[in-house]
Amino acid sequence: MDVLYSLIRVDKKLHRLARDITFTQSINFVTILSNEHDNSRNNSILNRFCLLTLPRIQQNIQSLTLDSLSTDRVLRIGNFSKLHKFSLVNLPIEMACRISNDESSLVYTLSHQISHLTVTINVDDIAQHIRELFKNVFTTIFRMFMNLIHFNYSCHSDLLYSPKAFIDLASRTCYSSNIVHLNVRLNDFNDCLCLLNGHLSQLHTFIVEIDMIRKTLMTINNTKTVSNLQCFSLISFRETIEYDNKIVPLLRQMSKLEKLTVSLIVYRRISFIDGNHLVNDILNNMSHLHTFHKFCRENS
Repeated sequence: MDVLYSLIRVDKKLHRLARDITFTQSINFVTILSNEHDNSRNNSILNRFCLLTLPRIQQNIQSLTLDSLSTDRVLRIGNFSKLHKFSLVNLPIEMACRISNDESSLVYTLSHQISHLTVTINVDDIAQHIRELFKNVFTTIFRMFMNLIHFNYSCHSDLLYSPKAFIDLASRTCYSSNIVHLNVRLNDFNDCLCLLNGHLSQLHTFIVEIDMIRKTLMTINNTKTVSNLQCFSLISFRETIEYDNKIVPLLRQMSKLEKLTVSLIVYRRISFIDGNHLVNDILNNMSHLHTFHKFCRENS
């Protein structure tokens, strides 16, 4: 963005060059502003770019990355007719909630043309209402962006312990069935099973970090999504005693997997998770698997 801003100010020849589609297909407001510690300078750059430059190049932009400082200003500009890849980075939860619920906003207008969406939210509180806001943003996005193919949703927190209950997904949630790639942070294993219960029929890559894997009575009734997965990554940083009861049965259903990553802290298991167990109980059923990463720590 800073290069474009500089070029457009120089002369007519460079002005034409800066407006060329090669230079304006992808605009990232985060990279330049992250290097600036002077807020007044950041505001000045943003105001000038949004006022003088962005209206001239908006028809070329296919990928757009915004942060909390740039989001409101850029979204006032109007028409991004070719935009299909959209990232909102380091947003306060209140801003994310406001944007996702404002049906008059540009985000709603563009939602039908967005195929790749990334949302990362800053969380500095684990109060119940914050958890509810985080959950509501997630479910609203699923309802709003019906043509999503890739969706990444996560949080950044400076808290010593991550928030416990970000997303408690209701079974009635409307889903975008076009999603093929989903990367998400979830509260517990129930949420994971809910997403895999046949709603996301086109899903082939599922990357999930689960805060806690606890005992659950929930089961997957529709195994179509699970059996069609090609890439699965499961990460949890808290101890679980449900490895044999829940994790292994889930993995055994993923017969078409090509890539598998499992990172867990397994607690109170009678025997070690060794090669024989992995081959006999999990991998033998995955004839297409070519990449397997296991990071399992066992605590007694």
